[in-house]
Amino acid sequence: MSSIALGCLKCGSSYEVIPPDGVYTEAHSKPNDPPGDFVEMKKECFSCKNKNTIYWYKPEAKQ
Repeated sequence: MSSIALGCLKCGSSYEVIPPDGVYTEAHSKPNDPPGDFVEMKKECFSCKNKNTIYWYKPEAKQ
C-alpha cells in the first residue's frame, strides 16, 4: 500500500501515513457530517509533537 503525505494541523510539517487497509483509503482531517463509517488514526508530528487525528473513509463510487 502506498503512503500519503499530509501536513500537521498545528505547525504544517509534512508527514507520511499509510492507509489502515485497502478499503479505507481516503484521508480527512475532520469527520464528515454525518460521520458515517470511518477508521480513526492518530499520528504524532515529529516536529511539534501535536497528535493529529486522521479519519479514513471508503472512497465514494464514481458514476
